[in-house]
Amino acid sequence: MISSIIASAITLSEAKKGRCNWPILAPKVEMSCDSNKPKQGTVCNLSCPEGFKLAAPAETTCECRGSNCDWTHGKYRPSCITIVQGWGRDKAEKKPGFRELSSFANQIKELELPPIVEMNGNSKSIFTTIRPKTLRPKTTTTMQTTTPESLNGGRNFDEEHENVPEIEILTCPELPPMDEAVLKCSNGNFDNSKCQYRCSSPGSTLEPHPRRSLRCQCDANTKSCAWQNKLAESTLCKRVPSVYQCSEVMPAQNNHTQVECTNGALAGSVCTWKCDNFYKLNKKGKSIRCKCKRDKVSEDPTDFTCKWNNEVSAKDESRFCAPKGGYLKNLRKQVNSLGRGDGNEEKNEEAINDLKEKIEEAKKWM
Repeated sequence: MISSIIASAITLSEAKKGRCNWPILAPKVEMSCDSNKPKQGTVCNLSCPEGFKLAAPAETTCECRGSNCDWTHGKYRPSCITIVQGWGRDKAEKKPGFRELSSFANQIKELELPPIVEMNGNSKSIFTTIRPKTLRPKTTTTMQTTTPESLNGGRNFDEEHENVPEIEILTCPELPPMDEAVLKCSNGNFDNSKCQYRCSSPGSTLEPHPRRSLRCQCDANTKSCAWQNKLAESTLCKRVPSVYQCSEVMPAQNNHTQVECTNGALAGSVCTWKCDNFYKLNKKGKSIRCKCKRDKVSEDPTDFTCKWNNEVSAKDESRFCAPKGGYLKNLRKQVNSLGRGDGNEEKNEEAINDLKEKIEEAKKWM
């Protein structure tokens, strides 16, 4: 506990003097510096023992900007890695050769495995290989033809992926077009996509009204796809009499808010809340839709019931556009800037009064 307190005290004292903290090194990394204090301009050389490779710049310097100091090698920890050689070919069909692979120094040392792969000239026969996952030697010969056995036993990447079958994409049949209606889907006709028909003409609704969205569902075993919750064949867009409407939407509560509706409160109308610059809606949901469907309880076959898909938003008095974060702070900065004066006091005074009015107006809706 005492040693940690002393170490933190030393770190704080060095930071105050504008010094770097000594670099945190991984095991096996050797460091030699030209000074015993990590001050401005101190240069340290990093190296690794034989058989290892340095995963960092060979030289790092303490650089300071004011009281902030840091090493030029960055914040990552310098480490030593072992080079393991492997055999492979790239996509350009070049001749096989040696290349660097990831290192497994500890496992190689414990199992006493040579980090090498023997290769028979330019052929595809591998006598001894080190598997990256287990690092155990294994004798295997790859086959010219691609079979499940060769894919599991061979180590050649090109052969393993040469004749791999493409993944079959399952889709549902295309949905038919509907007169005076548009089709909106979450992901086309792919698996698990949701689709809805919406009447394009204002004041119309689907009749009979669908209970839920159409959903594409696929079976991976049978490779078959079908639409669930299908619409009745007699489904059409029918005009709703103007007598049947949704309730009136609560008007805008301040001058910075506008509520615009595509067709008033009639069927299919969409009402959207819009805000002035530097203002945003203080609640979720920027639009609502008027939905009408035939009233099943009523004895009259032409009777409809209409309501907004979010009745709470339609009648919410506390839904309005409020100032964005930092808006008041920006106005006050402008006031202070004009208050310093630039030789045109009358013009500045008018601008300051306008800014103060904006500040008082914004405070009402915070």
